[in-house]
Amino acid sequence: MTDIINGEAIARLRKQKGMDQRTFAEYAGVSEAVLSRIERNTQQGYNLNVIVKVADALEVSVDALLNRDYQIRQPVLTSDLKLVIEKLADKDDHTQNQAAAILRGFLEYEEDESSAE
Repeated sequence: MTDIINGEAIARLRKQKGMDQRTFAEYAGVSEAVLSRIERNTQQGYNLNVIVKVADALEVSVDALLNRDYQIRQPVLTSDLKLVIEKLADKDDHTQNQAAAILRGFLEYEEDESSAE
Protein backbone atom coordinates (compact mmCIF):
# COMPACT_ATOMS: atom_id res chain seq x y z
CA MET A 1 0.00 0.00 0.00
CA THR A 2 1.22 3.50 -0.75
CA ASP A 3 2.21 5.61 2.24
CA ILE A 4 -0.05 8.58 3.10
CA ILE A 5 2.90 11.01 3.41
CA ASN A 6 5.12 11.64 0.39
CA GLY A 7 8.57 11.30 1.92
CA GLU A 8 10.33 12.02 -1.35
CA ALA A 9 8.55 15.37 -1.59
CA ILE A 10 9.64 16.26 1.94
CA ALA A 11 13.27 15.39 1.13
CA ARG A 12 13.14 17.38 -2.12
CA LEU A 13 11.66 20.45 -0.42
CA ARG A 14 14.17 20.21 2.43
CA LYS A 15 17.06 20.06 -0.05
CA GLN A 16 15.63 23.06 -1.94
CA LYS A 17 15.96 24.97 1.34
CA GLY A 18 19.63 23.93 1.39
CA MET A 19 19.37 21.97 4.65
CA ASP A 20 20.67 18.55 5.58
CA GLN A 21 18.44 16.29 7.69
CA ARG A 22 20.05 17.20 11.01
CA THR A 23 19.79 20.94 10.46
CA PHE A 24 16.24 20.71 9.17
CA ALA A 25 15.13 18.43 12.04
CA GLU A 26 16.45 20.95 14.56
CA TYR A 27 14.83 23.83 12.65
CA ALA A 28 11.49 22.02 12.50
CA GLY A 29 11.70 20.81 16.09
CA VAL A 30 11.43 17.11 15.25
CA SER A 31 13.64 14.09 15.78
CA GLU A 32 16.25 13.53 13.08
CA ALA A 33 15.52 9.79 13.20
CA VAL A 34 11.80 10.35 12.64
CA LEU A 35 12.50 12.79 9.79
CA SER A 36 14.80 10.23 8.18
CA ARG A 37 12.14 7.51 8.40
CA ILE A 38 9.48 9.85 7.00
CA GLU A 39 11.67 10.80 4.04
CA ARG A 40 12.44 7.13 3.35
CA ASN A 41 8.74 6.20 3.75
CA THR A 42 9.58 3.73 6.52
CA GLN A 43 7.88 5.59 9.39
CA GLN A 44 5.25 3.41 11.07
CA GLY A 45 2.34 5.71 11.86
CA TYR A 46 2.38 9.47 11.89
CA ASN A 47 2.06 11.99 14.66
CA LEU A 48 0.05 14.86 13.20
CA ASN A 49 2.00 17.34 15.33
CA VAL A 50 5.25 16.21 13.64
CA ILE A 51 3.75 16.49 10.15
CA VAL A 52 2.45 20.00 10.94
CA LYS A 53 5.92 21.04 12.20
CA VAL A 54 7.55 19.69 9.04
CA ALA A 55 5.01 21.44 6.81
CA ASP A 56 5.45 24.72 8.70
CA ALA A 57 9.24 24.50 8.45
CA LEU A 58 8.96 23.82 4.72
CA GLU A 59 6.47 26.69 4.43
CA VAL A 60 3.89 24.46 2.73
CA SER A 61 0.48 23.14 3.73
CA VAL A 62 0.10 19.67 5.22
CA ASP A 63 -1.93 18.89 2.11
CA ALA A 64 1.18 19.47 -0.02
CA LEU A 65 2.89 16.60 1.81
CA LEU A 66 0.17 14.06 1.15
CA ASN A 67 0.71 11.31 -1.37
CA ARG A 68 -2.08 11.49 -3.92
CA ASP A 69 -1.76 7.77 -4.67
CA TYR A 70 -2.67 6.85 -1.08
CA GLN A 71 -5.97 5.05 -0.80
CA ILE A 72 -7.76 3.83 2.27
CA ARG A 73 -8.88 0.28 1.68
CA GLN A 74 -12.63 0.32 1.53
CA PRO A 75 -14.52 -2.84 2.34
CA VAL A 76 -16.04 -4.42 -0.74
CA LEU A 77 -19.58 -5.65 -0.22
CA THR A 78 -21.69 -7.51 -2.72
CA SER A 79 -24.77 -5.71 -3.96
CA ASP A 80 -26.94 -8.29 -2.16
CA LEU A 81 -25.22 -7.65 1.19
CA LYS A 82 -25.44 -3.88 0.68
CA LEU A 83 -29.20 -4.20 0.10
CA VAL A 84 -29.64 -6.26 3.28
CA ILE A 85 -27.62 -3.73 5.31
CA GLU A 86 -29.67 -0.84 3.89
CA LYS A 87 -32.86 -2.63 4.92
CA LEU A 88 -31.44 -3.26 8.40
CA ALA A 89 -30.65 0.44 8.77
CA ASP A 90 -34.40 1.12 8.82
CA LYS A 91 -35.00 -1.38 11.65
CA ASP A 92 -35.01 -0.68 15.38
CA ASP A 93 -31.90 -1.19 17.56
CA HIS A 94 -33.10 -4.54 18.88
CA THR A 95 -33.51 -5.97 15.38
CA GLN A 96 -30.14 -4.58 14.26
CA ASN A 97 -28.45 -6.09 17.33
CA GLN A 98 -30.04 -9.47 16.60
CA ALA A 99 -28.84 -9.37 13.01
CA ALA A 100 -25.34 -8.39 14.15
CA ALA A 101 -25.29 -11.33 16.59
CA ILE A 102 -26.33 -13.73 13.83
CA LEU A 103 -23.61 -12.43 11.52
CA ARG A 104 -21.00 -12.57 14.31
CA GLY A 105 -21.95 -16.18 15.01
CA PHE A 106 -21.71 -17.04 11.33
CA LEU A 107 -18.27 -15.43 11.01
CA GLU A 108 -16.99 -17.18 14.15
CA TYR A 109 -18.26 -20.49 12.75
CA GLU A 110 -16.51 -19.81 9.44
CA GLU A 111 -13.23 -18.97 11.24
CA ASP A 112 -13.47 -22.15 13.32
CA GLU A 113 -14.11 -24.23 10.20
CA SER A 114 -11.21 -22.70 8.27
CA SER A 115 -8.78 -23.11 11.19
CA ALA A 116 -9.79 -26.78 11.57
CA GLU A 117 -8.75 -27.51 7.98
